[in-house]
Amino acid sequence: MPEERKSSIGLSSLPDETLYEIFRYIKKDLPTLYSCLQVNRLFCKHVIPFLWMNPMPNTYTSVEIGVYIYFFDQREKYELEQHHGLKLQEIPCPLFNYEKHLTVLNLRGIRHAVYYWLKNYHISKNPFFDECIDFSENSTIDFIERALLKLILKNAKKIKHLILDLSRRYGDIPDVDIFTNEEYPGIRNISKFSFINDSDINLPNVQNLLDVLPTLCTSIEKLRFHELIFLNGDYELKLENLIKNQRGLISFDFTRGYINGSKFITALRNQSASLKRLVLSRNTFDEFTYRSLERLVKLEYLEIDAAYPIEFILIPLSKANLKLKYFKGRFIEEDYGLKESIIKSSKFTLKELYLYVYIPIIVNRSPLHEICPNLTHLSIELYIHDNISEHHTVFLNYINKLKELTHISIKFSCASNNYVLDDLVNLDLPSLKFISYEFDDYFLRSLKSWVDHFSTRFNKITFYYCENLEFEQIILLGDYAKMRDYLTIIPYEYEDGFKFVAMNQLDSY
Repeated sequence: MPEERKSSIGLSSLPDETLYEIFRYIKKDLPTLYSCLQVNRLFCKHVIPFLWMNPMPNTYTSVEIGVYIYFFDQREKYELEQHHGLKLQEIPCPLFNYEKHLTVLNLRGIRHAVYYWLKNYHISKNPFFDECIDFSENSTIDFIERALLKLILKNAKKIKHLILDLSRRYGDIPDVDIFTNEEYPGIRNISKFSFINDSDINLPNVQNLLDVLPTLCTSIEKLRFHELIFLNGDYELKLENLIKNQRGLISFDFTRGYINGSKFITALRNQSASLKRLVLSRNTFDEFTYRSLERLVKLEYLEIDAAYPIEFILIPLSKANLKLKYFKGRFIEEDYGLKESIIKSSKFTLKELYLYVYIPIIVNRSPLHEICPNLTHLSIELYIHDNISEHHTVFLNYINKLKELTHISIKFSCASNNYVLDDLVNLDLPSLKFISYEFDDYFLRSLKSWVDHFSTRFNKITFYYCENLEFEQIILLGDYAKMRDYLTIIPYEYEDGFKFVAMNQLDSY
């Protein structure tokens, strides 16, 4: 019997739970999943749920929604045939009820899917079809969107993530009664809600949905508010109520709001017993956030980026005696002490740290091995006005003697030279398995020195060069790499930057 056939039989004899875990592990590898789909019926049955978890994201992709339309009720199909000119009898019977496997419901993704399906339908009937289909105002799209949403909300009992995108190109969503119908389990058991809004348009049906969400969905564990550039006052109040009404919120992500987010932070005081993850990026706050942030003592993951005034965030968090596992502080402020205070309170729990550091601020400060000795991952951006050698010494002392550190990423901003990487190999970092170093200047002589240094401890080295490099230099790099099978030379996406990466090939970042 051929080896491939033996392998197939062997895998097919595994328990369903084991097959589920195997396919879950590769769920983002779509080509492999599609290959597994064709092995046999058993594999097909297990793979289909992963391929149809989120078939209608808000992207410019075409989805064969005929597999859903086939299961519309007879009245809806009659309407589409008689009043919208569609020949639905041509749609073959699907092998599965695909809507039952949906776990992510993107309300705008549904309209996108209907739009592209309708466009492709007309082209299949007439290859020269060039009539413009209005995405925003089209009665056929409106009808199919509502019927499809009703089918999903009725039969999809695994929906965990609801996404509401109010970007400017969109109109209103279908009537709220489709969400509140007691015959449709729909979104009642979602554990994640994402709200995206860069539009100042007031949409009545969206308002109605946000009115009922706080009572309809009370088990949300993750809230994500993004791009709230124009936030209607009524929307803000309803989102605030949504935060308050959850029974055990674990994660709150408020990114690129460009608005005052103090009301959202104040609402988080109701979630202080459960909240473990907090992301605040590009928002403003006022002093009313103090008492709420002081209560968030259960936080394990904290990410702050361009939140102003920064002291309104850092002061109360520094008093909370946090025990973080991950801390990202991507901002440069004169008061490094507050950031350091948060790190110190997490001394023995902190495993991953991302810092944006202005070197003069950490002069005479405690090195990291004294304030968070159990770090395994460190990402650090260095801001230096001048190439002062003393600054490099300060930085190297700052990261030295981290005995548990396995991964380090270093990025220079503004100005840099090669001294840091030259000396990094001499530091006491015994567990190090991965180094990533981004910088602005470059000399082939330095690269040769780095390769000689790091090849003694790492079995894979990659050098990314900017596309502005002269052709002769690229040839020299290529010739140099040919003599070393562990060295790879790759063009870099940034115009004026370089990146040196050394790692043990069996380890990943």
